[in-house]
Amino acid sequence: MSFEKEEDIKNCRILNGNDLLEKCLKLREELGWIHTNLGELYAFISYAYAYPNNFSSLVDSYSTINSGLKNFLVVALVLKSLGHEPIGIRLDSGDLAQLSKDCRKLMIETGSKYGYDFSKLRIVVSNDINEITLNQFNEQGHEIDVFGIGTNLVTCQA
Repeated sequence: MSFEKEEDIKNCRILNGNDLLEKCLKLREELGWIHTNLGELYAFISYAYAYPNNFSSLVDSYSTINSGLKNFLVVALVLKSLGHEPIGIRLDSGDLAQLSKDCRKLMIETGSKYGYDFSKLRIVVSNDINEITLNQFNEQGHEIDVFGIGTNLVTCQA
């Protein structure tokens, strides 16, 4: 949320001679995703610049599907085109089971549009996960790969 303007990434947007921001903005336009949060995109580009082979993003800061996931996918596509492997996303709020399914669907659709298999991108969830929520995820069906069980593991709620 500290990334507000293009100037905020002036020193972290050229990766191996490629302007990440320029490529991302072009792809964003091509996909018709022009209403995503630009500050979020700048933050993702900065992180991708620092960790091009370990790129993952928390995608629910603004709007999970309409901004975060789309911004992640734009950056992931650019990284993939440059020979890097994006890792995945983290969800920390909302209906995590349903969001995981919606995210997986858009990941696969977007990747295949550009000839990439994005079905293996990881979906990590966190947010007070415990035995009850794990059972609920299983009952609802989900596309979650990793569960972040911090608070309930350390404090032993049961």
